[in-house]
Amino acid sequence: MTVLPDEKMATEAVVDFFNVHNRPYSLSDIQEGLKSKFPKTNVQKAVNSLLEQRRIKEKVYGKQKVYFPAQNSKQSPQDLNDEIRTLDRQINEINTKVEAKEGAIKTIQAQYSERQGRLTLAEACGKKMELDAELRTTKDALEAFDGVALVESKVKEQVQKEYDRMLGIYRKRKRMCLDMLDTILESYPKKKANLYEEVGIETDEDAGFNLVL
Repeated sequence: MTVLPDEKMATEAVVDFFNVHNRPYSLSDIQEGLKSKFPKTNVQKAVNSLLEQRRIKEKVYGKQKVYFPAQNSKQSPQDLNDEIRTLDRQINEINTKVEAKEGAIKTIQAQYSERQGRLTLAEACGKKMELDAELRTTKDALEAFDGVALVESKVKEQVQKEYDRMLGIYRKRKRMCLDMLDTILESYPKKKANLYEEVGIETDEDAGFNLVL
């Protein structure tokens, strides 16, 4: 298969990157380390090519794939074990960072969802202005009563007693009037409304007199 110039340059850049940074990296980290000089597809093809050539290795941790340089087979088993432990530690560090970033993203998303139901700054300012206006109106209404002498309880009792007395008289006289009219209506040939009109009687409703008895 013919390798395009851009793909070849990307492969060489990935090799140089691993020669300088001898540690595990994800595909995104590699592309970022190359300062995004190559499209992600070219970087992926370069990584796949190096995997086929066994110049780098791949290790999967959950959904995360990391790549690291293939080690020299002439190394001693102890050196290889040490390097594997180092790589595992570095990979764990990467996973920890990824999990931290994912947690931060979830926190931001939760905060955003929570704030969706809240007022915006402009809405809050408008609401505050409305409340301030209501408060001023209430204060003005209260100030109108400043200096006004309160009615003493003794005076209130006297007024209430007089009101109850007059109300009793009103009820008594109204009842007497209605009884007289009922007596007349027994022999009156027309309707009640005609009698009231002829006599000139005005009911409470006609006069707009709405007294709760």
